[in-house]
Amino acid sequence: MTASPFSTDGYIVNQALTGDFKYGRHTSPYNGCGWIAVYNILHYLGSPVPPEEVSSKMSGLLHLGGLMGTPMKSMTAALKSYGITAVRHTVSSKRIHRYNYIPWGILRYFEFPYIHFVSFVKSPDGYRFFNCEYGEEHHIMQLDDFLQKYSKWPLADLLCTDIKNYRGKKR
Repeated sequence: MTASPFSTDGYIVNQALTGDFKYGRHTSPYNGCGWIAVYNILHYLGSPVPPEEVSSKMSGLLHLGGLMGTPMKSMTAALKSYGITAVRHTVSSKRIHRYNYIPWGILRYFEFPYIHFVSFVKSPDGYRFFNCEYGEEHHIMQLDDFLQKYSKWPLADLLCTDIKNYRGKKR
């Protein structure tokens, strides 16, 4: 566990400690999981964009000041503004294994009583998830195991690289 919102390698892993980042009408501990997921993917892809810029840019994409969180269209628009094409897929814990080859992704799932976004990247032992267990730096799981454990609804949304153009390519 870490006493900082950041892991030792620069990912945001503890949303509860992001009170310094305003997001819409609120601070990030309330509704910041969307911009945090985008920031973590940008960080993984080597983008030097500071977290303040991501939260500020995405604040402008919110409806009702973020009262209801971050819409999926805002997530894809934010990634696109940084030159990243992400495709949305509706997945279930029983079928998400079909995506086990993707290098990175963002999941939106129902974590009672809220909807939550997490980002993840491929690791040698599965996928490393960020901002799911607050403060845990190396949360490694398979995609289907993650949804079975954390999602309280059978379906989730997955944002990932354009898989039609990705299969078999290196990052």
